[in-house]
Amino acid sequence: MLASNEEGMAVIKEIESDRRTAERYLLHYHQLLKEYEEERRRVVDGEPVVDAGQPSVMSAFPEGGKVENVGGGRGNLPGSPTERKALKAVAYDERQEAYTWLKAVEIVQRSLGERKNIFIEIRRSAETKAMEVKLQGRPGWVTCCQIGFGGDR
Repeated sequence: MLASNEEGMAVIKEIESDRRTAERYLLHYHQLLKEYEEERRRVVDGEPVVDAGQPSVMSAFPEGGKVENVGGGRGNLPGSPTERKALKAVAYDERQEAYTWLKAVEIVQRSLGERKNIFIEIRRSAETKAMEVKLQGRPGWVTCCQIGFGGDR
């Protein structure tokens, strides 16, 4: 059975969206990884996560004034704080789409040769420079990468 025109266009849009996302994660890998690790550490360590612009309000008791863990521990949770942190970290990773993209970039970079990884690093630095100066015409990273590889390749 052939796909309808609308279904085909939806697939093309989804592919283009994934391409843009992959490009973003590849070019901004170090920054996105740092942000992800900081957020993950906050969640695992139990620090309050605050949305931008929202004040942080700490309360001695949860809403309703009821303390959930009165009278003992929970039998199904590991007793070791290290185990508890590890399980929280794994659960956090499973819920985050960013984790999948960051791992994909890591795997791709490990599988590439030295020359292609050099190109990616040059492209990343060119992307940073291109964000500072917006010009019309050919993307700024093209010339920068050509110069980085000797200009004739």
